[in-house]
Amino acid sequence: MTEISPEYLRSILTYYPDNGLLFWKYREDYYKRWNVRYANNQAFNVTSDSGYYRGSINKRWFQAHRVAWAIHYGEWPSDILDHINMVKTDNRICNLRIASKSKNAMNIRKHSDNRSGYKGVDFSKVSNKWRARIMKLGVNYNLGFFDSKEEAYEAYCIAASNLHKEFKRTK
Repeated sequence: MTEISPEYLRSILTYYPDNGLLFWKYREDYYKRWNVRYANNQAFNVTSDSGYYRGSINKRWFQAHRVAWAIHYGEWPSDILDHINMVKTDNRICNLRIASKSKNAMNIRKHSDNRSGYKGVDFSKVSNKWRARIMKLGVNYNLGFFDSKEEAYEAYCIAASNLHKEFKRTK
């Protein structure tokens, strides 16, 4: 199924890139009842199970951040869109960037079951030391074993800067 064109999106929606909100435009081709109910009201403000804003156009659901991108740039995003600040409902254009699946995975928080308190750091019972690890493109890199979790975390932060560049997230 083909996507709705960005031109069509621009004809029915107004996107404000500074606050990331979408609003329905008045539509000549629709019944008065639709315009009374929706015109000039916020669009795409339903939160999906995954936490993103979404909305429906012509009985098809779209994620708000992808619609915002298409309206702003005049083309649909070529890959995953990453929310830089990790707030799934913050659709300001300055908060969106195209990312591959692996780059998007670099920009995740530490796991909720993390016991060290530091991303990329765990305790090795075998060596009785703190271990730093990082992953890129499905390859797990062992950064070494350290006497303190702070030293291990420092190694992780350095590796994240080198490997993940602008997609690094150290917390």
